[in-house]
Amino acid sequence: FNRVIIILENCPEWIFIYLGILKAGLTAVPLDPQLSVQEIKNILNDCQAEIIFTSAKIFSKTDRIFNLTNKKIIIIDSNQFLDILKRPLPDNLPSVKADNLASIIYTSGTVAKPKGVALTHKNFLSDFESISSLGLITSNDNFIALLPFYHAYAFMVTLLSPLFLGAKITITQSLKSEEIIQTLKETEVTIFTVVPQILNQIHKSIIDGINKKTFILRLFIKTSIDCLWLMRKYLKLNLAKFFLGKIHQKFGYRLRFIVSGGARLAPRICGDLLKFGFTVLEGYGLTEASPVVSINLPDKIKPGSVGMALPKIEIKIVDVKDYKINLTPYKIGEVAIRGHNVMQGYFNQPELTQEVIKDGWLLTGDLGYLDKDGALFLTGRKKEILVLASGKNIDPEELETYYASSPYIKELCIIEKDGLLEAVILPDFDYFKQKKEINIRAKIHWVLENLSVKLPSYKRIMGFVLTKSPLARTHLGKLKRYQIKEDYLRLCQTQIKEGPSIYAEQDLSLLNQEQVKLIMRFLNKELKRPVYLDDHLELDLGIDSIARLDLTLGLEKLLNISLKEEDVAKVSTVRELIFLVNRIFKEKKGPLALKDTATWGETLNQAPLPEIVKKIHLKPDIFDFILNVIAKIIFYFLFRTVWRLRIKGKENLPAKVPYIICPNHASYLDSLFIFTALPLKTILNLYFIGYAALFKYWISSWLIKPGRIIALEPTADIGLSLQISAFLLNKGKALCIFPEGGRSIDENINEFKKGVGILSYELKIPLIPVYIKGSHFSWPRGKILPRPYPIQIIVGKPQKPEELLYRGRQKGITDNYAAISSALRDEVIKLTQS
Repeated sequence: FNRVIIILENCPEWIFIYLGILKAGLTAVPLDPQLSVQEIKNILNDCQAEIIFTSAKIFSKTDRIFNLTNKKIIIIDSNQFLDILKRPLPDNLPSVKADNLASIIYTSGTVAKPKGVALTHKNFLSDFESISSLGLITSNDNFIALLPFYHAYAFMVTLLSPLFLGAKITITQSLKSEEIIQTLKETEVTIFTVVPQILNQIHKSIIDGINKKTFILRLFIKTSIDCLWLMRKYLKLNLAKFFLGKIHQKFGYRLRFIVSGGARLAPRICGDLLKFGFTVLEGYGLTEASPVVSINLPDKIKPGSVGMALPKIEIKIVDVKDYKINLTPYKIGEVAIRGHNVMQGYFNQPELTQEVIKDGWLLTGDLGYLDKDGALFLTGRKKEILVLASGKNIDPEELETYYASSPYIKELCIIEKDGLLEAVILPDFDYFKQKKEINIRAKIHWVLENLSVKLPSYKRIMGFVLTKSPLARTHLGKLKRYQIKEDYLRLCQTQIKEGPSIYAEQDLSLLNQEQVKLIMRFLNKELKRPVYLDDHLELDLGIDSIARLDLTLGLEKLLNISLKEEDVAKVSTVRELIFLVNRIFKEKKGPLALKDTATWGETLNQAPLPEIVKKIHLKPDIFDFILNVIAKIIFYFLFRTVWRLRIKGKENLPAKVPYIICPNHASYLDSLFIFTALPLKTILNLYFIGYAALFKYWISSWLIKPGRIIALEPTADIGLSLQISAFLLNKGKALCIFPEGGRSIDENINEFKKGVGILSYELKIPLIPVYIKGSHFSWPRGKILPRPYPIQIIVGKPQKPEELLYRGRQKGITDNYAAISSALRDEVIKLTQS
């Protein structure tokens, strides 16, 4: 036999075994313990290894495979392994030559013929000599072996290099960021070798810490960091280490630099970490090159680049095409590598070897370009380029980095479907809870729209599905695109899933509780579909903020309890909802009997709490009058001259309040357009429902009282919002509500939320359709500043709720509130033709 398999997690025994295999003149075949049964079988058949080193834990999982292969199994945590270690070395060990195979590293085992990279002793030694000649690492360093040794990147950087140098290796198997940081500090690690996914977590932790500060302190910190970065960049003074001492203390003061590889590191993340005082050296390599090819040097770091070629390694770009990036011309093509580090070939696959090694150059399959200094920039994978129906070629990694910049998106994978771009998205549920956002799907849609406006149309995501599970990745953090496309997309598109056939004993006990039976029956009846404990209220059941309030009212009536809206807003799954109800139910025991559910009419007739009513400015004083007159004169002059504001149909406004004005919404200026166009008498009795986030700073908070703005969280405070609206309407006031719930991305009018339908139907209040023509062009989403554009406000005739209900019903809409809202939208759309 010539080949020996190692299938172990990182441990000292892994190193002993590997070196022992080489000493015996054999070839090591390191494998990932997480490989599937089929992958392991395929690799065993391909390499024909007869000896396998593993652990009792791994052996128990894969016993069936090993028994089928009739190989010699050596368990490292057994007496058999201890006996081997005690044996003296035989005298007749073979001599090992430079061109002998040291390792076969399999990059894929999912197909019948897996791809094994054959690497010689000369390949590994050549790569180490290139790394060592840079003088970056010394025998005094301490490397943390966080990444698995079976991967060439970790094997070279955290095992072979420190061994050859006589440096220290700290082995850890935890991937939890808190435990990693604790290990760094306790063991005084100097070289932190990671994949970008870990740096993303560290970056997020630092940014979250800064964002928790007050506005003034946050502004001071960010300004100081920018100033310190300029000092580091131009004066070579890294004072951020001292300014952000608490952050660096967590990592240990001996940490010299961080090495990132295995996947693409977003330039923004790299740039921010440099500003925070860390030295991040991003490199590039591939298993076929033993594996390190290039790296950024500490004094020549270029975020977005993977650095310059190591000594004795050549890089060139082949099959180039001319592209322009930020108006600078570059020749982008396939990256080719030449040097003694290039593999011998693919094991037992000469034809495949000939395809990728031509005239001594290894064709990597990666696309990129070299800048004027010789630094390599990667732009994508040749095989992963998506070709759209239009013929456009798209690099998914570039777009994923761009779209994933939103804090609402935790993970994202872009795929091609029917010639268009779609995405599988894992939302950041913790961030949604922090921001008190309930309508996850709507918010993600809004985020994608906002980001898309800055891209050409062919680069925009045209559809997406949400998932609750992390996206499939390799151990180095690369997305498994084919698995995501084939498995995740299919699973995420399943609207109604089957529940578990066998429940855990704890779940059965929960489901057998009387109040839980009532809750599950109620949910099944209201949603008209099977409901299961771990269903996500929005992602699985499609419950938005208003539907969540509907269910809350129903549960209150059903179980004779009182549920706080803010508590229900924090709930994500059916299980969490049941736990909340059970906690409330224990506090107030009552009869369990199915009753009629509460109605919106009952809810709207309940006055808001006294402390909330006190904040509502019902009677404008002389100061408000003067301020409104001054504001109206200023904005009237500004909008009439610069925006050429005109109003049509002003006579359609009823002489008497209450009523609700319902305009389309595409600009931050829309409320001011309405304020300016309407008569002063109408304005003084008109209240605006505003987004609380816009009025939390002193610069805008003073507008709340004179501007008659009710600042609320539109999703978390939906019940309170409707109660306050009803309170104002019952007091004979008028309201301005934007039924779309947010600004549209273009001239098109989005679907109307059913909140206005609830108010109109229950209170018998007329709705006034209003169209703001040119709104989108005055301050489109994605633009920092407004721009002059002719604006016309067209006021439609008042619409009675019963008339709207009839027209909505004619469209086949069975929900009364949704029918009214939909028919109202039709009226606004009609105004676009005026």
